[in-house]
Amino acid sequence: MTNQNISAKNLEQAIKENVDKFSNINTDEFRSYRGLEKEYAKHSTVQHGFGEYVNGNAHTNTLEGWLSLLKR
Repeated sequence: MTNQNISAKNLEQAIKENVDKFSNINTDEFRSYRGLEKEYAKHSTVQHGFGEYVNGNAHTNTLEGWLSLLKR
């Protein structure tokens, strides 16, 4: 999946195929993540647009670090 074809529908499908229903999910405020709390144990967000990078136990630092390694 490239950035050009990320939509709420195909993102939702990818999450359903790869994430257990009992998972706690941490995301940023990307609109396509809305509604995850209905399907999963917990969905917490951070709002990067407002300079928020940690909200309680919610953060996206681990994922962002992993993605930076993947891109290299």
